[in-house]
Amino acid sequence: MFVAYMPSQLTADLNPVTFLVHRRCGDTKAAVRKGALQLLEALLVMRASWQGYPRQLPGSADLALLEAATTDPLVSVRKAALIALSTLLELFPAEPSLCQAWVASALPLVRDVEVAIQDSLADWAAALLFDKAAAVGATGSRKGPKKATTAALASEGDEMDWQAASAAEDASSAAGAAFAELRQLLAAVASVGRAAGACLGKLCVGMAAKKKLKAGPVARG
Repeated sequence: MFVAYMPSQLTADLNPVTFLVHRRCGDTKAAVRKGALQLLEALLVMRASWQGYPRQLPGSADLALLEAATTDPLVSVRKAALIALSTLLELFPAEPSLCQAWVASALPLVRDVEVAIQDSLADWAAALLFDKAAAVGATGSRKGPKKATTAALASEGDEMDWQAASAAEDASSAAGAAFAELRQLLAAVASVGRAAGACLGKLCVGMAAKKKLKAGPVARG
């Protein structure tokens, strides 16, 4: 018989697993550390994705383990840590603790000796940062495309094009959400300081060289 568990019950059941995973993240064997990180990511994502219940944020102990793993000697462990931090930030884009952890620990991987990690960081940075800046820049206003809405309403002569107006309003709403998330991440960059700014600059240069950066819209955003 299937039994539906409440999140509080499930959390209690997962506590022993979480405790074990935390311990194995510091294992002497690299393969064990990598597996523990991937399991920790799965546990945190599950807790953050319960439908119909308040999302549970990663705790300070969870974030400390993920941040420490970004400096692991093994490439696959560092990459697993990058993916975990980025996935969680994607779920909670305006959460200050996750923005801070990503900027302080994931962003410095732009200096990693492994090209695959640099490329992975660039892909995540595009989704989490630069695409949002481009969306804000594309509206021409951080408060939403009022001009676009007005133009839509006045299109087809003096007749109202409600379909275009609706699309413009949707774009305005999306741009507003993107700006709120972008502002929180940039605040984390400012909080971390010059080191984060230098990493962000290096990332921009590298992405521009590979034609992965929409410089115009991003700059306007």
